[in-house]
Amino acid sequence: MVVTDALSRRADWSTGLEHDNEDVVALPESLWVRLVDMELQDAVAAGQQEDNLVRDAVAKLSDLLVSPQRWTIETSGPDSSTRLLFYNGRLYIPDSLDLRCWIVSDHHDTPVAGHPGSLATTQSVRTSYWWPGMAAFITKYVQGCATCQQFKVQTHPQRPALVPIDSMTSHLFGQVGIDFMMDLPPSEGSNSIMVIVDHGLSKGVILTPCSKTSLTASHTAQLYINNVYARFGLPDKMISDHGPQFNSQFWKELCDALQIKHAMTTAFHPQTNGGTERVNCEIQTYLSIFCINNPTSWALALKKAEFVYNNRPHADRT
Repeated sequence: MVVTDALSRRADWSTGLEHDNEDVVALPESLWVRLVDMELQDAVAAGQQEDNLVRDAVAKLSDLLVSPQRWTIETSGPDSSTRLLFYNGRLYIPDSLDLRCWIVSDHHDTPVAGHPGSLATTQSVRTSYWWPGMAAFITKYVQGCATCQQFKVQTHPQRPALVPIDSMTSHLFGQVGIDFMMDLPPSEGSNSIMVIVDHGLSKGVILTPCSKTSLTASHTAQLYINNVYARFGLPDKMISDHGPQFNSQFWKELCDALQIKHAMTTAFHPQTNGGTERVNCEIQTYLSIFCINNPTSWALALKKAEFVYNNRPHADRT
């Protein structure tokens, strides 16, 4: 930091010099960059002469009794022969697709624009130009920009269409989906839940507590026999993931012997058992709410959760 000297502290140093910098340009006129696009200005002026909205506005401006407050006319050019119509201080662009695309391209496609989104492009164009429906026009332009579609990240990807599973049965739990919720807090000797969903008719569920360490193919079959087969009989079709229980030779031979069609999901079609995954979320939410103070009590609340879910109307229930 430079210490002020005695000369700069003189009381009469600035006397009479308070306005010495008024009307003074620091840089000469030759160094300023001309940013006005004269070609665009002439094209807009020519287009305004054929625009009906401009004619109506000019007619009203000439009538002192019905003079609009937002429309103004300015002249430009060396001989002030070019007449331009402005709306709220912004240049009105006539109804010309080429002119409007020209302006949007300057504010979107160029390196100094950087291909912004529709909102940023609209804000940039709006500072100097206006026409009816400008925001919608710019949105469609940006959505149709091939460069943006190629390089920009899609932050709102479209959801794939739902593919309902066709019903192949006429009795309850004749077409079922099976899945497991693993690694829950130990409760009453169990740490997992076997979820059976009726995909065919009712969309009902059967929840069975079990232990992860004992979930072999034979034990899974025994759980199904005790909790589903004893009440509803054998299914016609069974949907599951590629878990070791369902991918074992024992389970395949069991389904073949009982004439059960076994459909396992793949990495390319995870939505096959999406209904069961949705049930898992619903059951987990219920247990989280009502067992939060005592997480090890979820096994006691499991049948209540099953009743609540089955008693609730479902959008796809027939």
